[in-house]
Amino acid sequence: MRHKLIILVGETASGKDTLAKSLRRELFFWRRTTTRPKRIGETDHNYKFVDTYEITEDTLLYSVFNDWIFALDSSEKPSASCVVIVSPLEVPTLKRYYPNALVVYLDVPAEKRYERLLERGDDINEINRRMSADHEDFKFLRGYGLKRNTIEHNYLRVTSSKDARKYIRKYLNSDYTVRKRKR
Repeated sequence: MRHKLIILVGETASGKDTLAKSLRRELFFWRRTTTRPKRIGETDHNYKFVDTYEITEDTLLYSVFNDWIFALDSSEKPSASCVVIVSPLEVPTLKRYYPNALVVYLDVPAEKRYERLLERGDDINEINRRMSADHEDFKFLRGYGLKRNTIEHNYLRVTSSKDARKYIRKYLNSDYTVRKRKR
């Protein structure tokens, strides 16, 4: 089987981290580098936490939010099939490098995500800010006209992690391959 790349994207509290963890038996995790501080109970599994970051020739994605840097380096990519979590605005850039990657959009209803954020104990003002920002940031993915639970042009839109796992496993056993394009 050739190496495959799964790109996870979804609004706040849509289950991206939970889905990535559930796929650990089939896929390695491509960690992002960040200067943001660790959250309570957070491990180094999802992020490589650093104090400072400098752009190098290995930097594929780079963004700044609240003065924190989030980067994705090609040197951190596992040499096997893997999953990575990115923002919706980073998807087109990553697809330029990996055109055959499967983009999985976790389109979980806002009410359910809101409940999850409250259960996590997040600040209500921060919840509202993030939900509002997500509404804007995800317009272009919703605008693709993707049907739910169908892989179209290497994009998959699902409303649950359970459905996502089913389709990802189908994709992993298919003939699609991930080829990196030259810069």
